[in-house]
Amino acid sequence: MKRTEQKDVRLIYDLVDVAILPAALMILSKVLSITAINYFLGLDWSVRSVANSVFSIGLVYNSAEDAVLVSSYSNLFMFVSVIAGCMVVTGKSLLLNHRRASPYFVLKLAKYDLLHLLKSSFHIYKEAFVWTTFLIITTVYIFVSFLLGMTYGWVATMTLLFTLIFIWIMVQNIEEELLFNNYK
Repeated sequence: MKRTEQKDVRLIYDLVDVAILPAALMILSKVLSITAINYFLGLDWSVRSVANSVFSIGLVYNSAEDAVLVSSYSNLFMFVSVIAGCMVVTGKSLLLNHRRASPYFVLKLAKYDLLHLLKSSFHIYKEAFVWTTFLIITTVYIFVSFLLGMTYGWVATMTLLFTLIFIWIMVQNIEEELLFNNYK
């Protein structure tokens, strides 16, 4: 195998490795929020076989309003969990980038034996790419859910707005990194 092919394969493995956490967080937050909403609101629901669906089973509610309520708030909670992960990655890019870290901060990390927290720009932006991809997937899912009448309009609008703001922040961050590298 050629050296460039090895790097390409390694990059794919790294991207899949980084994607495990956001995927698990997305699924877990959706399931936990559905469970919590059903429990705290005391909604009557059941699990039934659903025809013409991606999954063979689904949750069925007594009223369409209950289904939309649960779908809307569970989508919102899923989005909040994914954007929280995106913000953590953004914080990493600002604080834990080994090129941007101030000498004082590096000394503090060294004092507590935490220098391993400093990461390269490539590692951080690879992680940011994966999280941003999951954020976009979540936003598209919520928007499709809105178009199908299963999510409130304000949830879809807020999701789209926050996604666009986050993407703008990431673009600014990457632009600043490129300028920093060019004028260093």
